[in-house]
Amino acid sequence: MNKASNESVTPFRVRSNTGGPGFLLALVAIATDVEFMYAAVKCLACVLKSIAQIHKEMERMHGYQPLAMFF
Repeated sequence: MNKASNESVTPFRVRSNTGGPGFLLALVAIATDVEFMYAAVKCLACVLKSIAQIHKEMERMHGYQPLAMFF
């Protein structure tokens, strides 16, 4: 299996629910450059600010802890 040198090798689990904070955290986790990381974090921040249910889900799944570890 040949991979391009710029492909991410970060594994992430695909859930049956394809939206929500898990998906947005996965985008942050697979970011390969600064621009991608900025866009993923900005998207997550905008969703968290505008949708209270996503904020509650993020707290329930302890999603802020892995986010802090990415930085």
